[in-house]
Order: sequence, then C-alpha cells, then structure tokens
Amino acid sequence: MSVVARRKGQKDAFLFCKGADSSTLSRCRTGKSSKDCEKHIDLFASNGLRTLVMAGKKLAEPELNNWLTQFHAASNNISNRGKLLGECADAIEKDMDLFGAVGIEDALQDGVVDALKSIREM
Repeated sequence: MSVVARRKGQKDAFLFCKGADSSTLSRCRTGKSSKDCEKHIDLFASNGLRTLVMAGKKLAEPELNNWLTQFHAASNNISNRGKLLGECADAIEKDMDLFGAVGIEDALQDGVVDALKSIREM
C-alpha cells in the first residue's frame, strides 16, 4: 500500500510505501542497508513475526503529474480498472529507498481458532 504526499506550497512530492518484504524489497535500490535490513527481516520471521517493509522516494513534479494522469485514467476505466491500477502501482513503486522493516505479532481474530477446530473435526 502506498500514499503520495506533498507539502502545501511545494512542487515535489513523496511516495511512502509499506508492504510485505517479498514484494517490496525487490522494488528498492540495493546497498549495504538493504542487506542489513534483510538480516533483521530473517530474524523477525524466525521469531514468528509478520514482516513489513517501509520504503519511499521523492517524486519530481513532472513525474508526479504523469503518474497522476495515468492513475486517474485507470481509476475511471470501467472494464479494466483493477489491472490498470496495478500497472500504475508498478510504475511508481520502483527505485525506492528502503527506510526499514518491522516485525509484528499477527494474532488471529476472535473466533478463528474455534472455526479452524470445527473445520478439522468435519
């Protein structure tokens, strides 16, 4: 999931992205910090935590305007909206700077354990 933000009165904007390491890391520039971050991700995962990666980049006004034109066209497309919005995300969520990663407990919602037990007993 990504968000584009711009400070009032400024032309440049910023893209902030968070997502699973499996899909987000490949969209980031690589370097020493990405290798260090991957070690932390492996540690989080080995402790049973769900991992999320945060990344982003600065968007110059022309790049942002071009992307917004594509995004609005995709948003208004009736027959291919999902596919086109995915392509818009792919177009902007690349060459990002890696900000870091977190490991979070992802407890099951209330009732899920009982539902799984019921299904197993069938």
